[in-house]
Amino acid sequence: MVTVADLLRVRLRSQLLTAPSDGAAGTVAEAARHMLAVQGQDPVAAQWALGIRAPGSQVSEVYAAQERGDVVRSWPMRSTVHLVPAADIGWMQKLLTPRVAADAPRRREQLQLPLETVERMREIAVERLTGGKRMTRAELIAAFEDEGITMLTGWSYHCVWWLCQTGTLTFGPSVGPREAALVLLDEWVATPTRLDGDEALAELGARYLVGHGPATPTDLAWWTKLSLSSARAALALARDAGRAEPHDVDGVTWWTAPGAFDQSLEAPVEVQLLPAFDELLLGYRDRSLSADAAHTRLLMTVNGIAQPTVMLDGRAVGTWKLSSGRVTVSPFDDVRQPAPGPLADAVAAVEEFYSTPGPA
Repeated sequence: MVTVADLLRVRLRSQLLTAPSDGAAGTVAEAARHMLAVQGQDPVAAQWALGIRAPGSQVSEVYAAQERGDVVRSWPMRSTVHLVPAADIGWMQKLLTPRVAADAPRRREQLQLPLETVERMREIAVERLTGGKRMTRAELIAAFEDEGITMLTGWSYHCVWWLCQTGTLTFGPSVGPREAALVLLDEWVATPTRLDGDEALAELGARYLVGHGPATPTDLAWWTKLSLSSARAALALARDAGRAEPHDVDGVTWWTAPGAFDQSLEAPVEVQLLPAFDELLLGYRDRSLSADAAHTRLLMTVNGIAQPTVMLDGRAVGTWKLSSGRVTVSPFDDVRQPAPGPLADAVAAVEEFYSTPGPA
């Protein structure tokens, strides 16, 4: 019989936070493919989200993956920026952008930003970037202004988001720890995966479970901003394709990739330092497998800023921060804490990861 403890252990394995299963990550690019998407609104945190899932890697390898075009930073879903395998961003946006695009006209009205102006920005971006050129966000905004567009408050973010969300631009190679250059998506991604309709929906359901299972349809709907009925359809299509299976645990149906409970269930790694916005905590609507409700406000502020998290046996026990290359830990005072030795090893892993230089 599957238990709640088993759910957490399988989830940690799916998330590449315990011993890797067949086909799991070895490089940061493989980790990105396994996860399908990791939240990237904090670029430095997103680097470690891949790094911790590719043990022994360093931040320079994330920069290299972006420079090669293996991984891009863009908006695949939920109006939230993610690191995504470059080959997958196109079909994901085709499937998921309509849900978030429905809110765009209202936002443009609030900003007093005519759609015609946005489309002129698209034309300018294509003109300036065609031929493999790269521009920072500031350089692109300057190009809009050079063409006579007066940028008002809020226009910069909205136009970059919209041009990325609708598949014209993406953030490609890094130009600093927190910034990447904008490129034309169709030029930058040489071999995109092309999926649509039910095929894309099945792929989404199956890939979500590979990197996030066990999960429920409600979790998938939250992660993607799909309707609950579409999330259920995605999992059912994945099941019909032999890529998903349901499990009843205490009256709740949890979905996993096939055979998830057939493998031996490793004990959780004793202590790990997860980045802010990590998928283990934010990849689900229900986070109770990994965090006590009493700690939710400590892990996520009221305005949606997630904290780097200290995990013990797969459960949140504190927060941490990185400053000037050094980690400091702030434990919760009402839960068991990791032993000093394993905690020191986890701290050293973070500091080592960020010790290599970034792009010039």
